[in-house]
Amino acid sequence: MSRFFSAFRCTWFCLALGITLFLLPMSLWASIDVSLAWDANSERLLAGYRVFTREAGSAYDYRQPCWEGTNTTCTLPGLDEQKTHYFVVRAFDTQGAESADSDEVRWDPESNPLNIAPQADAGPDQSVGQNAVVTLSGCGSTDSDGAVSAFYWKQIGGPAVALLDSNAEETTFTAPEVSSSGATLVFQLTVADQEGMRATDTCTVNVSWNNEPPQAFAGEDQNISAGATAVLNGDDSFDPDGSIATYQWKQIDGPRVTSPNPSAARPTFQVPSAGVDGVSLQFELTVTDNGGLTATDACIVNIRGVNRPPVAAADQESLDATAGTEVVLDGASSYDTDGGIAAYHWRQTFGPPVTLSDASSSRARFQAPTDTAAGDELNFTLTVTDHDGARDTVDVSVYVASGNEPPHADAGEDQQVLQYSLFTLDARGSFDNDDGLAGCKWTQIAGSPVTLYNSSSSTSPTPVVRAPRVNGSETLTFRLTVTDRQGATDSDTVDVTVLAYDQDTDDTTPPVISVTSPATSYAIYTRASAIDLRGTASDNVGVKSISWSNSRGGSGTAIGTSSWSVGSLPVAVGYNAISLTAEDTAGNTTKRVLYVIRYSY
Repeated sequence: MSRFFSAFRCTWFCLALGITLFLLPMSLWASIDVSLAWDANSERLLAGYRVFTREAGSAYDYRQPCWEGTNTTCTLPGLDEQKTHYFVVRAFDTQGAESADSDEVRWDPESNPLNIAPQADAGPDQSVGQNAVVTLSGCGSTDSDGAVSAFYWKQIGGPAVALLDSNAEETTFTAPEVSSSGATLVFQLTVADQEGMRATDTCTVNVSWNNEPPQAFAGEDQNISAGATAVLNGDDSFDPDGSIATYQWKQIDGPRVTSPNPSAARPTFQVPSAGVDGVSLQFELTVTDNGGLTATDACIVNIRGVNRPPVAAADQESLDATAGTEVVLDGASSYDTDGGIAAYHWRQTFGPPVTLSDASSSRARFQAPTDTAAGDELNFTLTVTDHDGARDTVDVSVYVASGNEPPHADAGEDQQVLQYSLFTLDARGSFDNDDGLAGCKWTQIAGSPVTLYNSSSSTSPTPVVRAPRVNGSETLTFRLTVTDRQGATDSDTVDVTVLAYDQDTDDTTPPVISVTSPATSYAIYTRASAIDLRGTASDNVGVKSISWSNSRGGSGTAIGTSSWSVGSLPVAVGYNAISLTAEDTAGNTTKRVLYVIRYSY
């Protein structure tokens, strides 16, 4: 505490000294900032204070204060730290009067050593995932001539986050949600030593997107025929936290095939021939999400071999037997060109039932029935199956003779008719000398197929037939089989010569065609690889043929005309336009289109 006197009043006040040191750039010596503080003057007309300084060996120049103001503190910057400095304070009032000097204070290098600034260390840069808890640490900060007394953390870049304690040596925060490009956060650490000197450092925290990988699904394994268009299906692939950016298919096994669109979710390729044994192709699907992660899955496409069906053949398709004797049905001449016969199966389809032995072999046996006095006709069917499941059949008829006098068959006189005209077959000349005829049956055995139109069909003694279209002439041969009441039979044939139609008469009426099965008016939906079709057709003169073609490949001719059928018509996955064309004997046609949509699953 010091005391000084004013011309107008005396007062007491204290002068305190504070020093701050820092190094000037591009200088070989240091400079200091001196902070002074004193007690306030209570003079009523006080206007302010003036601070004066001198160096050792010199006097104060009261004309040139080094500071003037109304505060009771001041800082004098840039003083030479290698010299001794003295300071006094004077108060002055509004009338211009000035007090005496305060007590003099001194700063010298020996009694006030220089303070060295601290070193701030914000820690290393970090890379973390979104939502991670991140710790910022300034524990590496130091002060060579004391201790670090204060820390202050501040974010200066990137998406804003909340620091748990910005004034702690270590603080934490939670990394924010970021996009696929990530984000960079920058933090600044400021440290201060016990003398108030400060230093700063920064650190960077790179936040990356926590991308979950996608899931790849290459679809179910497939079984498909050669020549078809195969479709691979990766539609069920997904990404749990984004989207699928790209698809890439690659064949990894089997004969090479080429797809026009291997980068599509559903690429296609033409199925190659696979020979007799078939072949498998394997494909790998790689999906990439919008974050660049990938996943793979594989599927197999099995190509069926081109199997040739077997041929069922009987040593005799018609044979006679005597009641009570053993009859052998011989199918050993059946064959298969590309794998052999895998199974034989004999079954009876007509006549008094008999017991077949060895029905699963190429030769079956049975005892001809003896429980009737008349002859019997027994019909059998042999089915042969190859190793790929293809089948063929052949029918065998056995005529069993008895003591009954057989009937007499009379198929009538041979006839000559014009094409398209109606004619009648006549069995009324047939007879049986014993107990009369039980029935008759007409069978066409030569010539263009025709249809018997009357209600009792082939069992009528007088069926009506429409002559087919011919070029020049053609002979149709019909066999009449009559049966007496004891089952004995007899046969006769008749020839009908069909002459060309009068060309001066033109038939311009087209036939009519309809589909009766499946019952639909427009489209059929199925998962099967083949369908069966049935229908009817009619014409004012006669229907010649029913043909079909598929827009996805394949064509053929239906069985029958007025009542027609197509068995196992192949359909491809997707849309199939089935064209059905009826042609009459004059060449007029009618087309019907049926759409078949086949699902792939």
